Amino acid sequence: KQAVDYKDGQVFFCCKRCAGKFASDPSKFAEMANQQLVATGQYQQTGCPISGGDVDDEAVVSVNGVEVKMCCGNCVKKVESQSDDAAKAGLVFSDKSFNKGFEKK
Repeated sequence: KQAVDYKDGQVFFCCKRCAGKFASDPSKFAEMANQQLVATGQYQQTGCPISGGDVDDEAVVSVNGVEVKMCCGNCVKKVESQSDDAAKAGLVFSDKSFNKGFEKK
């Protein structure tokens, strides 16, 4: 495994080549990297990534195997209405959403 420092954490890659691609342009892979920071427990959820508001423990959506709480059913529907997992991840783990809903542990 290859690790690259990112947002006061580390993201992991299968090889030096992939790590190098990420290191050369992290913004291109931000959604994947942000999701990995949450999945590995380096970041924790602090709010709804859509609204930035408080989360409702009943309003949960799974994005590529990561359970994410939302503030309400409308935000859940917004995520679930996306065409595929990549679109869901783009909505929930973009830098804008990530900054609203997650912080370093």
